[in-house]
Amino acid sequence: MSGRIPDSIIDEIKEKIDAVRLIGEYVPLKRAGRLYRGFCPFHKEKTPSFFVNPEWKIFKCYGCGENGNIFTFLMKYEGLTFLQSVERLARIAGVLLPDPDPRSQQQDKNRDTLHKIMTAAHRIFKSQLMDQQTGRPAREYLKKRGFDTRAVQKFGIGFACNAWDALSTHPGMKGFSIEDMETAGLLVVNPQKNSHYDRFRNRIIFPIKEHREGRLIAFGGRTLGDDPAKYINTPETPLYHKSRTLYGLLEAIQSIRKRREVIVVEGYFDQIAMVRAGILHTVATCGTALSQDHVRLLKQSADKIFLLFDPDTAGVAAACRALEQCLAAGVDAVAVQLPEKKDPDDIIRDHGRSFMEELLDRGLPALDFLIRSSRDRHDMNTGRGRRNTVQDMVPFLAAVENSIDRGIYMSRIAELIGIPDTSVVELYRRSTRRQAAPGRTGGPGAALPGPVSLDSREKDLFCLLLLHPEIIEQVGVAIPLDSMITETGKALYHAVLNRIREETSTGKKHLMSVLTGLEDPNIRSVIAEILTDSAAERKLRGKPQEAVNMLSRDFKKNRLKMLLTENRRKIRETGPGDAALSKLLAEQLQLVKDLRKLNAGTEELE
Repeated sequence: MSGRIPDSIIDEIKEKIDAVRLIGEYVPLKRAGRLYRGFCPFHKEKTPSFFVNPEWKIFKCYGCGENGNIFTFLMKYEGLTFLQSVERLARIAGVLLPDPDPRSQQQDKNRDTLHKIMTAAHRIFKSQLMDQQTGRPAREYLKKRGFDTRAVQKFGIGFACNAWDALSTHPGMKGFSIEDMETAGLLVVNPQKNSHYDRFRNRIIFPIKEHREGRLIAFGGRTLGDDPAKYINTPETPLYHKSRTLYGLLEAIQSIRKRREVIVVEGYFDQIAMVRAGILHTVATCGTALSQDHVRLLKQSADKIFLLFDPDTAGVAAACRALEQCLAAGVDAVAVQLPEKKDPDDIIRDHGRSFMEELLDRGLPALDFLIRSSRDRHDMNTGRGRRNTVQDMVPFLAAVENSIDRGIYMSRIAELIGIPDTSVVELYRRSTRRQAAPGRTGGPGAALPGPVSLDSREKDLFCLLLLHPEIIEQVGVAIPLDSMITETGKALYHAVLNRIREETSTGKKHLMSVLTGLEDPNIRSVIAEILTDSAAERKLRGKPQEAVNMLSRDFKKNRLKMLLTENRRKIRETGPGDAALSKLLAEQLQLVKDLRKLNAGTEELE
């Protein structure tokens, strides 16, 4: 199905799902007060810092910062879309989803037809490989590469015989139209001659599956003849997008999650060789370079990506682009250079697993490799050469999503080149300013916002509102918006007050939807942190009026202290004979009196 799912349905699913039981199927959890605690499934850690709030159906890791609700947990862990996570949890909860619209029903029907076509074609390819006559050349080739019948069956390998219409005219494809087979990528149509022919001919066939449900979506084919295209793949189809698909990910995903590492190779035989050698956390790209979508997909399950590449010019250039994408997305990456004219399959067959593991251990951190590659192109004995090396790194730095990561990378660049950190920072700023268009307010050259965080008093305030949503209007009067201390606090409090004024309901469910429905992922992370703070809840639960009075005094104290600081600055800047000085001193005295009264608790300031 597709389309927007009503909030009422989402809320019903949330109510019926036990978050601890759901997340506990993936992560062993132990009770820690009102929360549950375990080792984070999204990064390696020695001390458990992953918390689940069973009441609010929220999780938060204080190690890596991952956070969200039951839907986003499945999205992050299983790589599902939001709609897929809703459908999965709706089935578990026994909640009926609304009927899809006719257009989406037709799309689902078309996709189902394509899946059936791919399954039928795979069955034919496998039978052709096993055919005594037709499949003999392919079986002999596979035998030379170390594949016995058991290995062929395990990896679903097939064979497309050397004929123009063997697939399209096969009885196993009866009932499927030429148009649908073309849409599935199995046929090539020549509109000028009003004819068609099989895309895969005289090729070893590798099935490509999507990693969520394991459905067949494409094929890769390795020629047995002298075709200049050694490998070809299914073109882009409604089922298959090569920039978002990785061969072997379905089978490797559990090992990747366990190790929090993944190895990326280029070929199907390379991936299979690694897996057969026991290096299970290996995937392969499908005839394309590692893309941003690939990196985002792997980031859901791995903290580190090992990229194996050829040492020739093209291999190094492709590796640099892929490594830059990894670092820009905040993923650690390692460059592993292969011996000349050797691919992983050759290395495993000739030298075994231990030699491959040595190569992996000798891999260079991505940033070191990028800088070394740049240094090789410039004379590092000159200022120009060093400057050009830094300049080479500017586009990469500008693409880095996290400002803290960018600062760390700048320091490492400076260290490896042998110049001060400030030189790298200054060159980066000048370069990005030149690239920014006049009047532009965003992009790499713009000022970066500060870290998203709340003052402890602000955290207590939002925790109080979650525990006692019935006092929201009272809180809004007692603690005005300008009492907030941080920019994040102001933005969040403003959103809450505005949404509450717009709605008539101030129930718990509504407030939760306001807070967790905010679009900024950083603010959602702050909310998740509040919801997993046991100490704050113990302090505030059950005594809402006392908590309001306490927080009101705390915010007023903070405001008075800020006014005192500002007033002292003005007094220092005012000359002895200035008429304004006496007024400032009188204001200072009154501020001090007010603060003393507030500290003593003898008077509630208006």
